[in-house]
Formats: sequence, structure tokens, C-alpha cells
Amino acid sequence: MFKSISTKVLAVFAISAVMLAGCGKDEESVETSLAFSSDSTLLKYVPADSPYVVASLEPLPNDVMDEIEPMLDKVLRSYRSVLEEVVAAKQAEMTEEQQNSEDAQRTKALVAELSTLMSVQGIRDAGIARDSLMAFYGNGLLPVMRIGLSDSALFEAAIERIEERAGSQMPVAELADQSY
Repeated sequence: MFKSISTKVLAVFAISAVMLAGCGKDEESVETSLAFSSDSTLLKYVPADSPYVVASLEPLPNDVMDEIEPMLDKVLRSYRSVLEEVVAAKQAEMTEEQQNSEDAQRTKALVAELSTLMSVQGIRDAGIARDSLMAFYGNGLLPVMRIGLSDSALFEAAIERIEERAGSQMPVAELADQSY
């Protein structure tokens, strides 16, 4: 059972890492390959040869969000439970010395911090509002997800907490005077 859960969690993390990797283009390559470069929406970053695009360019109506949010919260709580189970299973396999190591403690703290994002309220606390717009598309084989932030300070604070727990910082670049 744990092997199956572990595989699923690793797959989720791999997909998430690949999504984040899609954000790492340099400015020149972005400008030369965009399908919607004159558009000011999230679609302006979608390559012309993207194999798929799913986007929300206007906020969904409140009655629709009232239906979606409880289901989304349930899914996110399930992911959080799976993640916590995998960590507990891995810790059970470790010796006491390994469990008390700096790396194990850092990983446990990182997973705990990531778990706080796995709820509708956690997403709100990270600066992503109910009416945030999003685009999910393919950049070659890599999936990319872009989400409009309602509060960039909250998002940056969430990233800083994750970096602090991980004990390292993510690379930062700039595009049109905006860091990412």
C-alpha cells in the first residue's frame, strides 16, 4: 500500500516540478515563440505550438464556485493525507538516528509547510483568490500552469516559508520588471 501511495505522491511532485520548470524560460525565447504575444492575459505566454490549453480568463460565477470549492477542498485534503502518510511510512523505515538527522527534520518541516497549502484556505493564504484566473497548457512535453495572484506579498511569504523549511532558495529571474 505504501509503495503505491509513495509512487502516486512522487508522481504528483514530479508533475508539479515539471510545471514549475516550465516557468524558467528566458525572456528572448518567450518573446519569439508566443501564440498570443499581443494579448495581455495569461495566454500571452502560451507557445504557438502548444498541444493543449485550458484557461479561465474570467472569474467563474459565485454559484459555480460555491459548488466547486467544497470538492476542491476535499481533493486537496486527500492529497495532504497521502503526503503525510508517505512521510510517516518513510520515517517508520528509518532508524532513530536517521529520523533525528538534519535532512530528515528539514524534509519533515518542508512537507508540513507544503501541507498548509493543500486546502482552499491554504490557497487563499498564499495569495490566490477565488476569482484568480489561470491557464494550463503544454510547452512541448512539459505542462505549465499560470495562476493570477490576488496578493503577491502573501504568495512571496508562502514561498519564503517553503524555502526556509527546505533550507535552500529557488532561483529567481525577471521578466518585464517582474521577478518570478
